[in-house]
Amino acid sequence: MKLDSDRLEDYHRDGFLSIAQLVDGRRLRTIQDAAADVFDEADKKAPRKDRVLVPRGTHPAFEDNAAIREAAEVAEQILGGPAVRLFDMIMRRTPHSIETTPWHQDMAYTASPAAPAGIENSLQSLQFCMPLDDSALTSGCIEFLPGRHLEPLLEHRLVAGSSDDPTRVLEIVGCGETVDVSDAVRAPLPAGGVTVHNLGTPHYTGDDAATALQEVINLRRDAAERPFIDDLTGQPVHYLFMKHGKLLSTYYLFDTPIQQACKAVGLVLPGGRGGSGRGTVTAHRFRHTVGTQLAERGAKLHTIMKVLGHSSVNMALVYAQISDREVLRDYQSVLEPGAAIAGPAAADLKSGVLPDEAVDWLKSNFFKTELELGHCLRLPQEGPCECDLYLSCAKFVTTPAYAPRLRARRRLEHNLAVDAADRGWQREVERHRCTAERIERLLTDLGEELDQPADPSAIKLDPDAST
Repeated sequence: MKLDSDRLEDYHRDGFLSIAQLVDGRRLRTIQDAAADVFDEADKKAPRKDRVLVPRGTHPAFEDNAAIREAAEVAEQILGGPAVRLFDMIMRRTPHSIETTPWHQDMAYTASPAAPAGIENSLQSLQFCMPLDDSALTSGCIEFLPGRHLEPLLEHRLVAGSSDDPTRVLEIVGCGETVDVSDAVRAPLPAGGVTVHNLGTPHYTGDDAATALQEVINLRRDAAERPFIDDLTGQPVHYLFMKHGKLLSTYYLFDTPIQQACKAVGLVLPGGRGGSGRGTVTAHRFRHTVGTQLAERGAKLHTIMKVLGHSSVNMALVYAQISDREVLRDYQSVLEPGAAIAGPAAADLKSGVLPDEAVDWLKSNFFKTELELGHCLRLPQEGPCECDLYLSCAKFVTTPAYAPRLRARRRLEHNLAVDAADRGWQREVERHRCTAERIERLLTDLGEELDQPADPSAIKLDPDAST
């Protein structure tokens, strides 16, 4: 398979490439059959697993096949030299699954439990992912963040498995919040196609639940019911769950079927009309389970608020207290007595200068105050913030939890100062140097060590340089 210069340029710029066909149908079927055999053998030895590491040790088809040979040719063109095969794995997902693979960078898996944030991406390694079934926009295709492989490694956390488990699951901290994923590019592929990405490229795999819904939509596409007019857009809308021109009630759609299912399997409380009892599972219980699972998997509280429709952080905080110890620790690290905090607002919190109503507001809205490197404790009655230089703002506070980000930002400011000095931009040198110095003071106040690079104040300004 030959890649032209434009395709190679796309890869090096974006950090990933999508190829519609790596192998044809006949060769694909051979690999599909071999994968099924591998999982059949794995299921006989242990409870169902969703992945098998190094399948070439289990089935000869994975020692050498058409996909492996084609991938090697693509790798050699991208790398500009011979490629060595290091690792392989096959995965399976249940159709209509709601499971996702969180945003992560494969480079984070090079250390246990995760490689430290801020390290440079010097790995000349590629990851090939070939779907054995079609992956569409609504059925689990991979998404990538273009260009991020050129930047230092983002901070990751463990969300499933033990720290030394090769099948553990890592997640980028703050995706969708402090890490913008709005520019993500989806890569749907037919079976036998392939995506190629750099180990530093952030990527994510969505769920396959939309496939089941699409089947229902297709059945309802030619329904005779008249459309409703949307209040906001004024456009006609065809609703999915209707009968005789009327919307079906939530009681009919959810409560009644749940109760019927409970009674069918004997999950009932004693008593009730006719002695039949009422089911122990309710729609609200499902809702509570969703909130708990979101918290257990590291979802931020404002994400839980949006999913469950909560109007107050206090309502969603119940789930953090139940399950998400990491989120709860973040909350306590600022608002509990004796917490290690730094920044202009730290003195007011420690000395108790803030009135009780201000502290109560901060507790209720704490998760709305998060910034890249800490928290802004500005109160609503103070009006909108007009200060972009939040590192020196009187309402800024940070904690040791942000130390990796602070160090990474300090290194970035140092590099920008060096670059500005090389270009003769005196005022830019001063700006980046001052920002780095403020970060150094924050790290020192938190009792955190400073790493390389050296103090940016060592960068000399050229008095004759232009501004």
